[in-house]
Amino acid sequence: MSTEIITREDLKKVIIDAMKEVQSVQHQEWWSLQDATKRKGLNYKTACNRRELQPNGGIPEGKIGGRNVWHWRTIEKWLKQTDEMILEGGDDE
Repeated sequence: MSTEIITREDLKKVIIDAMKEVQSVQHQEWWSLQDATKRKGLNYKTACNRRELQPNGGIPEGKIGGRNVWHWRTIEKWLKQTDEMILEGGDDE
């Protein structure tokens, strides 16, 4: 049986990386579908064809430059959801 010891520096790095991940979503106030799908790892064309897989069920929260956009809080929630959760209308919390 292998025992792995986590050093204080390793733990610090994990925490800093997690904080950067949260801040990177918050840093950008408004997200286009293209940016959001890239971040989630969802094919952009699939999201275009299946509105139900888009953030907020495909209902944008605004437009910038003619493109549909969603607020970072909506994107943050959407990033945590699996396809099954989205299609069931379930929440991640």
